[in-house]
Amino acid sequence: MRRLIGLESSLYEAVGAVLGIAIGVPHAWMAFRTLNLGTGLSVSGIRLLQVALLLILVTLLAGLLPARRAIRLSPMMALGSGAA
Repeated sequence: MRRLIGLESSLYEAVGAVLGIAIGVPHAWMAFRTLNLGTGLSVSGIRLLQVALLLILVTLLAGLLPARRAIRLSPMMALGSGAA
């Protein structure tokens, strides 16, 4: 159960990272073009991958605490007490 919840939270972060990069890089490029800063947008694919992997790891760790709490409670207890 813990692994399933951790995997789910990491999957959400992976989807978020892909969407964030897909939306953020073009918007940053448009901002540089619009503001005419005199410099170009330099995007390192390796740096983007490192940040995405770091965020996936942080999200995995953040999902482990609720997973530990969920494992300790039976589903009936969690639903009955509103503790979930």
